[in-house]
Amino acid sequence: MPSVSPPAPDAVDVDNEGAGNGVKQIKRIVLLPFENLSNNPEAPRIILELIKERLENGSRISVVSPEEVEEFLVKRRIRYTGGVTRLNIREMGKLLNADAVLAGSILLYTGWETNNKGAVQDSSAVSVGLAARLINTRDGEILWADAVSYAGNDFAGLLGIGAISSVDELSRRAVTVFFKDLDNGFSERNISLPPFEVAEVYSLNPSARAGEAIGIKVKILPIMEEAATVRAVMADQNITLEREEDNIYEGVLRVPQEEGVHTFDIIAMDKSKKEYVAGAAGKIIVDNTAPVLTLNLSRRMFASKKKDFILFTPKLKSIDDVEEWIIEIVDGKGKKVRKDKGFNSLPKGLIWKGETDKGFFVDDGEYTYRFIVRDIAGNETVMSDIVTVKNTPPALKVEVTLEDNKIIFNLTKEEKDAIKSWKLTMLDKGGKTIKIFSGEGVLPEKVEYPLADDFDMTSISYSIMATDEVGNAFNLTSLIPSRLFRKIPFAEARKSNSSNSLEDF
Repeated sequence: MPSVSPPAPDAVDVDNEGAGNGVKQIKRIVLLPFENLSNNPEAPRIILELIKERLENGSRISVVSPEEVEEFLVKRRIRYTGGVTRLNIREMGKLLNADAVLAGSILLYTGWETNNKGAVQDSSAVSVGLAARLINTRDGEILWADAVSYAGNDFAGLLGIGAISSVDELSRRAVTVFFKDLDNGFSERNISLPPFEVAEVYSLNPSARAGEAIGIKVKILPIMEEAATVRAVMADQNITLEREEDNIYEGVLRVPQEEGVHTFDIIAMDKSKKEYVAGAAGKIIVDNTAPVLTLNLSRRMFASKKKDFILFTPKLKSIDDVEEWIIEIVDGKGKKVRKDKGFNSLPKGLIWKGETDKGFFVDDGEYTYRFIVRDIAGNETVMSDIVTVKNTPPALKVEVTLEDNKIIFNLTKEEKDAIKSWKLTMLDKGGKTIKIFSGEGVLPEKVEYPLADDFDMTSISYSIMATDEVGNAFNLTSLIPSRLFRKIPFAEARKSNSSNSLEDF
């Protein structure tokens, strides 16, 4: 919470009992529930009843009823006294008509277990420990604080006489001794404090780019009166904030050019035109730099119908608070086929299986991805490239010719097809392998197989297989074209024919 201080030397003179001598006597306090650090769940109730009795009877200090305190804590959703703020304490002073708040902790409360069992209690096994502080409701100043612990035999005199073996009696004695300082009362300084409290100050955008307009909100709660005017001041900017509902004041500041953290003051004026300054009450972070990231892809081409996919793995390399990320897949015509988004942090990985937003597989082709990351200041980084969906096998053309007593296989493919591996197998009439040609990566333009003089051309066939980068396969099995036989001279054809019969031509 920002501290609010009036500009010296013009202190505001507020109504205060004892203003002539600069002090105000503490007469009524709020007794908050003590934090219980002991093992006895009943310890807070026992101790607080003893403290209330001690204060009201011994110190002539009245205590606000527990019901009023409970109602105040419930309305403000205060679940433990450690969460009480200076604003809460000032509100207690006004709403509960209290001069101070007493808060504390029960550090020890041992010996009650044995007492409950009815056994004779050893005074050395009985102990009570307390810590407490008295807080001024005008400015949150700690007027008094102390901590102490007692064991039963601490009060023993000569020959052990006077030792206390009951934890209940020890608690009463400890409270009596612990709070004896309050018997003479306490006084608080007559100082000038603002009649209102700056409760919250925040900007609508925690980070922004230079030159933008950014909204700010300030919540000022009235303690004794409401603020007449409220201004925000940063460098050369001095703007008056407009009051909205629930004591909220709003306005707009222009974001400075220089990157970094810039603070602004809140100045509130009371009815007497006295100004109170909350220095560096709010801040604006100027961020002009786009996020720096990397995006790794598991592959650039995949066959979606083979249940393949592309894994996108983004990683943020700069210190940025991510507001939003978006990934888009666009086809060759510029139409978005797939989109996803998220907030606050980058995903560990994104998988695209080649489907559209409606769950259908996209057609084969090239697709452009756009991965967009936007930080909370609005800076944006876009990473884009092309990926390919390919489910069709390579398109190969095979031509078989006969030259110089060699069988020539001329191989051609579509220009866009990249071949990962290929294999050409020559087979005899019974399907037995005669020869295998194979390779990786580059498809040869032709494959040659020399013929022996006694080779039977009519019994040969071939099989060719080629796979692309994603595993799509081209397969072809065929006989050697019979038209090639007519290109062989008649005498040579006879050599390769096992029959002695004559052929008409």
